[in-house]
Amino acid sequence: MRLFLHIGMAKTGSTALQNALAQSRDLLRRQDAAYIGKKPVFAGNSGKDVNSYVKLSRQSHADQASLAEACHAALRDRHDRDGRATFIASREGIVEWDLLPFVRRLGELMDVRCIVYVREARPWVSSAFIQRALRNKSMSGPIPSFDAFAPELIGYYSFVRNWAEALGPGLVVRQYRSDDIVADFAEVTGLKLRSADRRIHSTSEDAESLLRAWFNSRFEGSSGPAIFQETVTPHGTLSAPRLDEMIARYLDHSSVDAHLAGQSEIFDYFRDAHGIDLMPDAASSRPKPDRAALRDRMLDMLIELQMQNAQRISDLEKRLAKAEGSAD
Repeated sequence: MRLFLHIGMAKTGSTALQNALAQSRDLLRRQDAAYIGKKPVFAGNSGKDVNSYVKLSRQSHADQASLAEACHAALRDRHDRDGRATFIASREGIVEWDLLPFVRRLGELMDVRCIVYVREARPWVSSAFIQRALRNKSMSGPIPSFDAFAPELIGYYSFVRNWAEALGPGLVVRQYRSDDIVADFAEVTGLKLRSADRRIHSTSEDAESLLRAWFNSRFEGSSGPAIFQETVTPHGTLSAPRLDEMIARYLDHSSVDAHLAGQSEIFDYFRDAHGIDLMPDAASSRPKPDRAALRDRMLDMLIELQMQNAQRISDLEKRLAKAEGSAD
């Protein structure tokens, strides 16, 4: 039996790979292979309280070795039951955790090949900061600045090095490329997989990332992306139109002459029949909007609206508290 264990790093297409593996279950079955998911599996009740790799990493090294034996027993049972000889597990955070005792012991019992993807440093550090600090706040207290958090993120490359030095040929290190991680993973494993049919986690635009930072900084503890979505965008993603596009669409009337150019006959009529010149010169045209001034004025209005809404919410809370008091 053999196990391909995809261990990370984060922000290297892991969700797309996991989605493709889940969609390839029938195809894998025909290759005597099985995708066992993102959680460790154990025979019997051996790991009843260890239902994630995070919890597994918190066990003593001796307990990890015992759990590796329970994992091997579960895979052996699966092999004996339906003939599966190859198993695939994927969890992007494994490389960050103290799981080498588990992996080493499992490797003594069966053929284990760990696979990790590393990404070009500059875009990865930026992407990981937005994901781990702004979108999914994992720390207590205020969100640290990029400059404060970047050294910790860069340290994640050391985790990969530690695993590589510990496992030697048991770890395959691949460079992440955004075109198709699924095809690369299939090449490494020698398995046929369905391509990912869609992008799972698209990158948020900077404005939304700032809103998430603003919102998540309100919490002393950690706060996942679901809190923002439930509170700020309960009806779907925040897909606000751009102000510049709204200005161009509705307030920039500089094309008026092009629209009037083909209608000279009607305006000649008013001039000749009634002595009224409806097309004197271009000076009468509406001026192009001053976008900077308009942005400033829109901000004035939004602040005023926010103050009005704050007062309305305060009044509503007082009325609700009064009503609840009366009910008691």
